[in-house]
Amino acid sequence: MNPSLLRALNISKSYIQGNYIVQVLSSISIEFEQGKSYAITGRSGSGKSTLLHLLAGLDTPDSGSLYKDEHPYNVDENLNYIGIVFQRPYLIHELSVLENILIKKIIQNSLQDSDIKQAQALLAEIGLSEIIRTPCYALSGGEQQRVALLRALYTQPKFLLVDEPTAHVDDITAQKIMDLLLMYKEKYNLGLIVVTHDTTIAQSMELHYELHQGTLQKEA
Repeated sequence: MNPSLLRALNISKSYIQGNYIVQVLSSISIEFEQGKSYAITGRSGSGKSTLLHLLAGLDTPDSGSLYKDEHPYNVDENLNYIGIVFQRPYLIHELSVLENILIKKIIQNSLQDSDIKQAQALLAEIGLSEIIRTPCYALSGGEQQRVALLRALYTQPKFLLVDEPTAHVDDITAQKIMDLLLMYKEKYNLGLIVVTHDTTIAQSMELHYELHQGTLQKEA
């Protein structure tokens, strides 16, 4: 079976700041393949997070198109095609770890015993079974980030988009998070797309792109 593809074709994005129009992305074209890992680096404000949000369907480009395989990408029809982990975990702090992972099923009122067992298995796999009923406000920053990762993985996406996964954790936790990302990339044959400032993380990805002045340049 051929791997799934996520493709951006000539996408551009600008924002209005005061009396000025700031061009963030300029006619970017890139293809991501399921099963491969990608790093996107660039200085602060270069548009890395903007690009990730466009790929995830959280924002729309001013021009250009996104494709799932050879078909125009429709976020509403492909909610499980992409998972995203933000810089901040954005958990619902009053809910438990388990409830946060299952939040989509809870909202849809479609939660089944098999869903709970699947989430429990994910938590056990990374040694978080003991906090399954813990409200998320009581977790450490590293634990919250790992729960956010499992929430994104729970839907079994083809592509996992991760925005600065180690920006708000210590070095030891950062390494644990990267080990988890690479482990799950292999286990689920994910297309892993990581936005990062960390050159070590970038070097651990199979392909590395630098975002500079609105365009993507492939690094050696």
